[in-house]
Amino acid sequence: MNHLNNLLIEGVLVMDPETIALAKESKSKLVKFSIASDRIYIDKEGVKQKDTLFLPVLVWGSLADMCLSHLSKGITVRLVGRLKMNRWETTAGEKRTSIELIAQHVEYKKYTNKKKEETVVMEEKEGESDTLSESIVLYRI
Repeated sequence: MNHLNNLLIEGVLVMDPETIALAKESKSKLVKFSIASDRIYIDKEGVKQKDTLFLPVLVWGSLADMCLSHLSKGITVRLVGRLKMNRWETTAGEKRTSIELIAQHVEYKKYTNKKKEETVVMEEKEGESDTLSESIVLYRI
């Protein structure tokens, strides 16, 4: 049985998307950026608190191209994807782990000349996130 590994998260880009170099023979493109997602809550003393999660995001294929073209630092995005855990050992023998989101669906708000707001949705057409797959703009609201 395949277990469910999907995440829906909204946050603000804390850096411009950047291309990650892959092997020369790879025809796929990989783009990386990070988001900050805030959680606001009231603590036991009744004081408003803010907890910020910083999450690295990877995007593959033509969806990566679209993110490079349309996203920049400060834009709020809504992402759907799967979590991936990386494990490695340092040269000193210490074990390390990191978690990143492999995005398969990206939404952001776009403002037109007439100050109208539209939501742009970009999504993989088919296939795995780490293989070349065509991405499409699904709709604009």
